[in-house]
Amino acid sequence: MVYQVVVEQGVLERSPGSRATMHEQLSAILDVVDEGIVDLRVRPAQGDRAAYAAGSFVLYDFAEGTPVVLVEAQTADLYLSSETDVAAYRRLFRDLQRDALDKDASRLLIERTRRQLAS
Repeated sequence: MVYQVVVEQGVLERSPGSRATMHEQLSAILDVVDEGIVDLRVRPAQGDRAAYAAGSFVLYDFAEGTPVVLVEAQTADLYLSSETDVAAYRRLFRDLQRDALDKDASRLLIERTRRQLAS
């Protein structure tokens, strides 16, 4: 299984702790990308902002059963499973992927950010 992830460029630049902590986190991200566990795409800062009006979400596809979308909110999480809702979030995710850098460019951006933190 490969996890498909799209992140905004800003998350690479905001550290929850020290520069060393962020350097370690970016190194760990590069490890899972290089191992093929995660297909990570970075959405450039100048990308289409309309696509992010939905906020953070996770689309779960199961071998058996109905797909589910988890929408993360400030005070509660929302689980959606109707065909209409799942289809809407699939379209949104495709739009985010389209707006993001490709795999190689995303990896290079993460590596460059990590090197800057080391200096």
